[in-house]
Amino acid sequence: MSFSLNIHSLQLETKYIPDVVSLSFTSDLGQHEILPNHEPLFTTLNPGKLSYSCESGETHDLAFSQNGFLQFQQSQCDVWVI
Repeated sequence: MSFSLNIHSLQLETKYIPDVVSLSFTSDLGQHEILPNHEPLFTTLNPGKLSYSCESGETHDLAFSQNGFLQFQQSQCDVWVI
């Protein structure tokens, strides 16, 4: 089971990842991890690292220098960063 991840950025093209099994990030409330079937969530992203793992077992890290937002609902996660 997986969820899709869309990363929207003013500096880069939108990145679509269809097979994410976990996503880790930091917000004002601390460290978070999203797994498939997570409750709906809308939160801020703190500057730093966003890590995700795919069904294939590959893990990817993305670094952000500005705050952003994250929304998760119905097996889709959208991230907005500058």
